[in-house]
Amino acid sequence: MYQVGDKVVHPGHGGCVVEEIGKKCLGGQTRDFYTLLPMNEHNLRVMVPVKSAKDIGIRGVISSAEARVLLYSIREMDTSWVEDRKERQTRYDEIMKSDDLERIAQTVKCLIVQKLVGKITAMDQQILQKGKEKLFSELALSMGCSYDEIDRAVTNMAQ
Repeated sequence: MYQVGDKVVHPGHGGCVVEEIGKKCLGGQTRDFYTLLPMNEHNLRVMVPVKSAKDIGIRGVISSAEARVLLYSIREMDTSWVEDRKERQTRYDEIMKSDDLERIAQTVKCLIVQKLVGKITAMDQQILQKGKEKLFSELALSMGCSYDEIDRAVTNMAQ
């Protein structure tokens, strides 16, 4: 069970902080809920039943050491571009649904590189934004820095 102040990852909202643990009555049943504060959605609170948290995909953030290794490995990651738009979307959607931060980081780097050369579609931009939110929020929480600091670091490494 997580505690107030713990840093967790929600599959749909990225890095979050457990803001509160309390009881809520829904459908005539009183249950314990986590109230999560997403790192990049400060006006949003996400309610997650404590008993369902693992099934939903809530997990603790990676360690600071793991985050640093991942962050500094981005510079060396392959940025092979999939030319076929549909194939690219299918592949990137699969990656974004996963919990594989290394593949998400590789995808984010690839899309940043393509954006810099003006080769990015609206769909690619949406995937880039989703990937950044998932990756950068977790790295920032793990390393104790801001989302913008991670964004600048990754963008610099992608160039």
